[in-house]
Amino acid sequence: MHKILVFLLVGVGMVFSQHLELHTPEGSLIISLSDEAQYLQDKEQINAAVLVGNIEARLSHIEEIILPRLDRTERVDAELQLAEIRFLLNLFPKSQYIFIASYLPESEPLIYPISDHDLRILCNNIEQEAFADDKLNILSTAADLNYFLVEQVEIILDLFSFEDDRLSAVRVLYHKILDQENYFRLYSKFEFSDSKEELRKILQ
Repeated sequence: MHKILVFLLVGVGMVFSQHLELHTPEGSLIISLSDEAQYLQDKEQINAAVLVGNIEARLSHIEEIILPRLDRTERVDAELQLAEIRFLLNLFPKSQYIFIASYLPESEPLIYPISDHDLRILCNNIEQEAFADDKLNILSTAADLNYFLVEQVEIILDLFSFEDDRLSAVRVLYHKILDQENYFRLYSKFEFSDSKEELRKILQ
């Protein structure tokens, strides 16, 4: 078993070269990419299907160069482990986008957006309140401990009926938005020119 792990680590080392860190709502994972640029599709995002396809290609490569070096018992064991990895890969949601950041030392905090599960809970709590001030209080509490994507902010803004309240919600959230390059999408949540101008001032 130790020999198998050594071979696999050697194989991975031959294929991987550049350390990155993947941030998902469930946590973070250190990974190495031989060519970071080919995976980035939108600034610091990577489509999960692209990542899964890349991992599968590397597994196949490792399979070709490592398995022939193993004896029969070790080969069977390694094939079982590879089959399990491929099974887990097939469970991965292919339509998701994952944030990529340069590898950070362990001493630096990891930042990733609020999970879909926690966002649903937050939205449900906001919806249960009848008054905008109460909705904003809940949102402010959540913003103290979480970060957001613009698409998540758009969902939250839809919970407020009036544009003044939506502007207040943006004031609460704008400094906790990770993908600031997508700020422009928030303008679609406002109809009046005065509101859009105020939004521009908030986001400056």
